[in-house]
Amino acid sequence: MERQIVIGHIYKHFKNKYYIVTDIVNDCESNNDDEYKKIVIYRALYGDNLAWARPLEMFASEVDREKYPDVKQRYRFEEVEINSKTLRLIQSKLHHQSNLIKIKLQELIEEIESNEKSVTATQLTKCCICGKTVDVKETHNPWPIGPESWPGPAENRCCLECNLKIVAPARIKMSAMSAEDAQGFLIELQGSTYNKLIDILNM
Repeated sequence: MERQIVIGHIYKHFKNKYYIVTDIVNDCESNNDDEYKKIVIYRALYGDNLAWARPLEMFASEVDREKYPDVKQRYRFEEVEINSKTLRLIQSKLHHQSNLIKIKLQELIEEIESNEKSVTATQLTKCCICGKTVDVKETHNPWPIGPESWPGPAENRCCLECNLKIVAPARIKMSAMSAEDAQGFLIELQGSTYNKLIDILNM
């Protein structure tokens, strides 16, 4: 029958040191037919209380009699019964902590899934003036540089930078022109490249 190693219980190593098991985890490098090897996480009850990790199979194994013939203890780690209020408090804390972590992990999973849905829902397009990729929600009507597009197809919209550097100045210039001049200016704008637009608006 396989030995049961229990989280929160104290074990005595055959070299007479005491440890408390704080967790039993999966070894991600050992997946074989969907079955992971287990790793015991345990903390020393002496010195600096260092934490250690050891395969469950080794933790629960018997002492090597050829190597240690004089050791009386049968197992490498043997459970020790200790009637201690402090130990019961630690066990309670470990159990509570485990449940709390599970709850918080579920909340974290829900937040990640929500963020992924939000990212997926983001619609990207290219600015019709400079070609930069932007979120549709952050685009603007490019007229008079491009066609009137509010509302309109996402590909007919411009980014904030082009709106401030090109579209707004063009509108201001046109507002001071006669209808005939504005029409000619409009034709010139809509047939120009990005760099040409900058030159025209700086004239």
